[in-house]
Amino acid sequence: MLVSWMKEINFRIKRPNCMRFLFVLAGVFCLSLTFAEPGRLRATKGKLSAEVLVTKAAPNDNRLGWGFEIDPAKKRVAGVSIRNGNKKVYIAPSAWGDLADPNTVRFETVKGATWLVIVGGDAAGSYRARLKILGEYVTERVVESGEFPEAHFERTVYGWKEPKY
Repeated sequence: MLVSWMKEINFRIKRPNCMRFLFVLAGVFCLSLTFAEPGRLRATKGKLSAEVLVTKAAPNDNRLGWGFEIDPAKKRVAGVSIRNGNKKVYIAPSAWGDLADPNTVRFETVKGATWLVIVGGDAAGSYRARLKILGEYVTERVVESGEFPEAHFERTVYGWKEPKY
């Protein structure tokens, strides 16, 4: 079907324009593969497993966040679920609520600490979000710019103590 459609274009459009159109079409196809489709991104490492829920952003969603610059985000992180064996790891919604256009999810171990890493965005809007897992809690979040990680980053520390009344 695609071949017959391309032949029809050849007859209707002059060849140089047709070739230009095909290059543009190929570029759009490649760009569409850059970001995760709405659905779920998963990662596992030993007993740890994570699932990142990705949804399509609403057309009027103009919230600021990581993963885009000028144009509104195409996809949003709508939730993150982490399990350590059969136990749920508690994660504050602010740890993932401003992340958009995620590409990959993986676990990393740095200096004995385990981090869930969410990489997203593209070019100047790219980012790397790292969530530190300590037992049953996410205790820290570090988000760095993909282009300038030393110059543009954000760090949040979460406290999980029982309130004293």
